[in-house]
Amino acid sequence: VWSGHGQLPSARMPSKARPGPAPAASEGRAVSFAWLLDKLVDTRNAGPVNVPETVVFSKGKPKALFHMNNSGQLACLRHPLQLQLGELERGLLRIVRARRKSGAQRTEEMGFNNEGPEEQAGQPPQEVALMVYRDGVAKPLSEEQFVRIMNDRPTALHNVWKDVETLQARFWETPECLEFTHDFEAGSTKPIYDGLGNARGTNVFSTMDARNLVAAVPLKVAAYLREHHKVELLSGHFEFVRDWHHQFWLVHASRLRIGRRAPPGVLAAR
Repeated sequence: VWSGHGQLPSARMPSKARPGPAPAASEGRAVSFAWLLDKLVDTRNAGPVNVPETVVFSKGKPKALFHMNNSGQLACLRHPLQLQLGELERGLLRIVRARRKSGAQRTEEMGFNNEGPEEQAGQPPQEVALMVYRDGVAKPLSEEQFVRIMNDRPTALHNVWKDVETLQARFWETPECLEFTHDFEAGSTKPIYDGLGNARGTNVFSTMDARNLVAAVPLKVAAYLREHHKVELLSGHFEFVRDWHHQFWLVHASRLRIGRRAPPGVLAAR
């Protein structure tokens, strides 16, 4: 009923705990990653960024599935029949396996050693999903853990989903894929470069170009919000991965603050 678009990333987030909420800011109001995804859904135009399949939860139940459609647009499924845990389990695993197969072919073309964890003794199993809780803690899941959790049906006394904010497909495990972070502040004059993750298999010029591209994404997001929703993006911490085909994907955003009007002047840098 839904399928992935394009090929996906391969990198590892810097830690299991995402950046926590920043101290209360004097301007704008805080919004969530789920809020941002909802505003970026557009099935008529290509949006400003690619997003991996991401399930948003509310009160312990799947509320929406955000995914890239075959036309490269961010779409959203909300029908309860499409959000059943069994359906999500099958769909996410199918996409992860297909994209890893595509990535393996690309890896072979690039001449990288493509031995998977199953061929390397002592290596942990590959992660297929990332579960993010409302307190910002992120829990990577192997395929075995993912299948077990997806089949752990909630009860009145036990609900593994009650504190979950998002569940995201995760298929980046190879060294030729990179991760980046960027702190955006409207009107800021600070350097755009911020936080490079795994830089294996690239040269410094490729890395600099990638950082420039990453820094441009929040600007595109801000312009899209301003044009389509009359909202000004004031600040945010953005996390990206670059895949085998040099496509960039927004995997998370935190510390997001918005306002109804453009900020007057330059915001103070953190």
